[in-house]
Amino acid sequence: MAQAAQAAPPVRQAEVRSLACLDAVYAASNQPAVNAAIEICQQAVSLTQAAGDQRLEAYSRGNLGSLYLQEQAQQQAIAQFEQVLSIAQQQADPALEVKALVALGTAYAQQPQIALSHYQQAFSTAEAASDLNGMAIALYNSGLMHDALGDYQQAISAYQQAEKTATASGDVILASYATQKLALAHQAVIQVGATP
Repeated sequence: MAQAAQAAPPVRQAEVRSLACLDAVYAASNQPAVNAAIEICQQAVSLTQAAGDQRLEAYSRGNLGSLYLQEQAQQQAIAQFEQVLSIAQQQADPALEVKALVALGTAYAQQPQIALSHYQQAFSTAEAASDLNGMAIALYNSGLMHDALGDYQQAISAYQQAEKTATASGDVILASYATQKLALAHQAVIQVGATP
C-alpha cells in the first residue's frame, strides 16, 4: 500500500505535464511559445518515462515531434516519431502505430518516396485493424505526395479512395479536403495534357 502511495505522485505529475504539453502545442503561435512548448514536452517525456507510462510517453513524444516539425527540425522530429512507432509496436496498438507512421511520412515530406512508404505502411496497418479513419488519412497523405511528384493519376486515385473512406468513417472534413484536392488533381491532369 505504501508503494502505491509513493508511485502515485510521479504518475500524476506525468499526466499533468503530458496534458500541459498538449495544451502548449496548440498554444504555440510564436517563437517564445514554441520554445516553451518544447521544454514542457521534453519534461513530459522525462516524467512519463520515469512513471513507466509508455502510452503517455508516446503521445508526449508525438507532440514534441510536431513542435520540432514546426521548427523545421526534421531529424529531431523523426527521432521522436520513431520512438512513438517503437512504443506502438511494443504495445501492439495499431491506432497509435498508424499515427506514428503518418507523422513519419509528414516528417519526410521533402523526400516524397520515403513519405509514401510510411503512408503505405500506415494504410496497411489501418486496413488490418479495420480503422477507416486511419486508412483515409493515409490515403489522403499519399495523394499529397503523388501530387508533389507530379504523378497526378496516382494522386487522383488516392484522393478518390480517401474521399470514399473518410465519408464511410464519418469524417466529413477529411472527405471535403479530399474532394478539393481531387478537383485540383483533375485540373493538373488537364493542364499537362493527359487524360483523367
